[in-house]
Amino acid sequence: MPAWFTILLLLVIGFILLLIELFIIPGFGLVGVSGLILLFVASYLSFKTLSVLMGFILSVGSFALIIILIKFFVPKLSKSMGLEEREERKKGFSAYSDFTDFLNKEGEAITSLRP
Repeated sequence: MPAWFTILLLLVIGFILLLIELFIIPGFGLVGVSGLILLFVASYLSFKTLSVLMGFILSVGSFALIIILIKFFVPKLSKSMGLEEREERKKGFSAYSDFTDFLNKEGEAITSLRP
């Protein structure tokens, strides 16, 4: 197998793993790290086997593509994972409740209390 084909295969698999991590598997785990490792290995092999110029072009291109993926897709994903509405007072939400009516009163716990 020619060196350029191996490098191209590593790049494609690395980016596929990063896309899987970005869209299918939440978080930054084994799949994303494996994709980054494959991209670094492809970059190293391109410097070693092809030429310094090709290695530089491949490294800068991969880095730019990763930045583009993060810049355009992560905000869209975070919007779909977050709430659309705000919890406002006029809609009936309140972060503070006045419990002064319960001062110096006794009550009965209906569940077990565990501090």
